[in-house]
Formats: sequence, C-alpha cells, structure tokens
Amino acid sequence: ALAARVGRGPFEVGDDAALAALILRCRDEPAFVERLCEQGRRRAPLFAPEREREALLQLVQSLAPFGPVGRLA
Repeated sequence: ALAARVGRGPFEVGDDAALAALILRCRDEPAFVERLCEQGRRRAPLFAPEREREALLQLVQSLAPFGPVGRLA
C-alpha cells in the first residue's frame, strides 16, 4: 500500500548525484525543507496504521483462492 501510493520520489534509486544535490538544497534552502515537511504532514494520514492494515487485508483477500480472510489483529 505504501509503495503504491508514494509514487516517484525526488530522485531515482541509485542516483547518488541527485541525492547529494537534494541534501545540499536542504542545507541551503530552509524554505524548501519546510515545504517538504508540510507535504509530509499532509500525506501522513495516508500511511496511518489502520489504513495500511486495511490495504494489506484487501491485498491478502484478493490473493486468497478459497474465500475471505478475517480481519488482521
């Protein structure tokens, strides 16, 4: 569920130069960091444990060949 909703990040996996540039930008632009933090705060409810649990349950149920699966504890 998390990976399906996150989408693309600020740099490609394995792109060390892009990661370094992002780190430098965070160091040099406090307003950029604040925007990132605000975006994270707005998206946080998408990754609440209840939502992740429900998404996992739906995935398991979609894969279960012999009927519904009970709720996860």
